[in-house]
Amino acid sequence: IEICDDTSHELLELLANENIPCPGEDSVGHELINEDEEVIAMAEIVWEDKKVAIITTDQEEFRNAYIEYGWIVFNCENYNIDEVNEEYKDRYEAFYNKFCHVDNGESAKNIVEKIFK
Repeated sequence: IEICDDTSHELLELLANENIPCPGEDSVGHELINEDEEVIAMAEIVWEDKKVAIITTDQEEFRNAYIEYGWIVFNCENYNIDEVNEEYKDRYEAFYNKFCHVDNGESAKNIVEKIFK
């Protein structure tokens, strides 16, 4: 967090409190490069594997370039956590349905019952 622009600290701390860790230092000061290997946009910090970018107000002009390349973009100075949650709602539900749908919080109990039945 310390190497990011001061304006992004609040959002990054909020994400950390939601168990969303900051990516590595190489994800700070990201440059979006087109097919001709030209820098076409910049973001304060990105989760490249998830195609999520956080921009500052000064980088707002680059929002559409990221979006055109399939990224989700948030402005760290002008965001609403409900909008962030809504943006990820479909991804969260897909993840839950694929990996967590059978979880009921009683895994240990179910294993013990199967073994000792």
